[in-house]
Amino acid sequence: MGFANQESYHNTDWAAVTVNPGAIKTKYGSWIWKHDPERYALENYEKVLRCLERGEEWVNTNIPPGYVPRPWSIDELIPLQEQGKPIVLEGDWS
Repeated sequence: MGFANQESYHNTDWAAVTVNPGAIKTKYGSWIWKHDPERYALENYEKVLRCLERGEEWVNTNIPPGYVPRPWSIDELIPLQEQGKPIVLEGDWS
């Protein structure tokens, strides 16, 4: 979310913000504010422990729906910003 929020601050229509200050609010997807981290930890602790100790498969679901994690680097994102292209991540980040 940091890149999305940074992008909104760097490409802001300040005249619109003057009329509607809420137009520049930091965005947090519902996948964050609907998440219960304590419950998630309690439900997944044993599964993660088995993954670490025995190599059993465990899939992290504490991510936006539809997002498939993949390695990335800042070097991939900077050219997109320099070209004025939005940084788009798959999944539902709303």
